[in-house]
Amino acid sequence: MKNLISLFLVLVSVSTGYSQLLFAAKENKKYGFVDVNGNWVIDPVFEDAHAFSTGLAAVKKGENWSYIDEHGKLISIFLFYNAYNFEGDIARVVTPGTFLFGLIDRTGKWVVKPLFAHIRKFSDNGLAMAKEPTSGNWGFIDKKGNWVIQPKYSGLRDFHDGMAMAKKEGRWGYIDEKENWLIKPTYEHANSFSEGLAVVEGPEGWMLINSKNERVGNLTFEVIMPFSGGVTAARVSSGWGIVDKEGKWLVNPQFDYLDAFYEGLARVHHDRKWGVINNKGEWVLAPSVKNMYEYSSGFAQAGDGYHWGYIDRNGKWLVQPIYLSAEKFANGYAIVKKTNKWGIMGSDGQLTSPMTFDKLRSLLEEELEKEE
Repeated sequence: MKNLISLFLVLVSVSTGYSQLLFAAKENKKYGFVDVNGNWVIDPVFEDAHAFSTGLAAVKKGENWSYIDEHGKLISIFLFYNAYNFEGDIARVVTPGTFLFGLIDRTGKWVVKPLFAHIRKFSDNGLAMAKEPTSGNWGFIDKKGNWVIQPKYSGLRDFHDGMAMAKKEGRWGYIDEKENWLIKPTYEHANSFSEGLAVVEGPEGWMLINSKNERVGNLTFEVIMPFSGGVTAARVSSGWGIVDKEGKWLVNPQFDYLDAFYEGLARVHHDRKWGVINNKGEWVLAPSVKNMYEYSSGFAQAGDGYHWGYIDRNGKWLVQPIYLSAEKFANGYAIVKKTNKWGIMGSDGQLTSPMTFDKLRSLLEEELEKEE
């Protein structure tokens, strides 16, 4: 039915432009790629496949990974133990045997040879956390593999608001891009800055600080989320509420659970049901749903405990909960599962493809990496 390929060439069913959305799809235990209507664009001949990123996708043949373009053409032979999504013109790869990280360009050639125990995703400032294999310490490298911040920290976090968390001698502080300590490492536990504030653990619990290491407000929390849109969710003994950037309660603690705000909305668990609240503390959807996830691209997955559908930003059902699985929307599409088959749905709630695939991969597919 479908043509076989060599290790070097992939036969393509349909020519595709760079901007066309392609979903990794599984049929008869093999992965290929389909368009939003479910038409095969790249035949299913791979053991595994990741989502396309900037026109290239990682695919697995045998035990190793390589990359293809949107025409199905290989940019290199299958060389890598692991292959991450392209970030512009470079991608992080792991070599078999040594299991070291390096960087390749869009032709599959080495930009940075595999010399690192780990390289994390590059941030907007063009730097990535990297782990030196001998010492096991972390620093930051640029896209040419040069150390911009030397590997002398036992822990690091990415830059936010011009500062990165850094761990020295068992304590966390914050450094700038020139490796100056903006806040000396004095905290046993801390979180990254967001919107000019960070959450650190003091003797009495979690509290807010600004970039000058000054305490903001006099509240102490059991748990507090990062800020988004000028507010955050926090918990004390009496429950969850909303805190503003002055460290004051915008909505007094009263909920069983309040999630972090995303796209100006947060899900709330109260009286064994989920609802939605906006960043002014107003109800968008009163607690009425048994299961719910956070909003993404204007919709939240919600269900009755066994089946899933979608709720829009006004708290209205876009799709009633009829699916066994419903993934997040991205670029106007989501993947859904009914019985044992998967299909593609548009943002109007209508299927754009038949429910015929053994598996589909979301366009939001990301590699989850454990923080150290």
